[in-house]
Amino acid sequence: MFGLDLPVLFVLIVALAVIFFVPIWSARVASSKGRSPFLWFFIGLFFNLFGVLAAYLSPVNADGVRYVKCEYCGEPIRAEATVCRYCGKEV
Repeated sequence: MFGLDLPVLFVLIVALAVIFFVPIWSARVASSKGRSPFLWFFIGLFFNLFGVLAAYLSPVNADGVRYVKCEYCGEPIRAEATVCRYCGKEV
């Protein structure tokens, strides 16, 4: 198949899986700590497993509270909030 034998093809498939899986992994870890998943995706893409390790070792953002974006005004609010403190709408 295209001049590649089975072991080489297997190594290429595993390498591509790692290249695409690791950035998503580091973004999810960073997002759970309240950090920017977009930034950590690229850190994981360029630094691979070191990016994931850095995401795990990075401290939780601010006071340990997870923030989400308000679906109405876009401001960051605490994940457990029921009312946005900026626009006053229920989330």
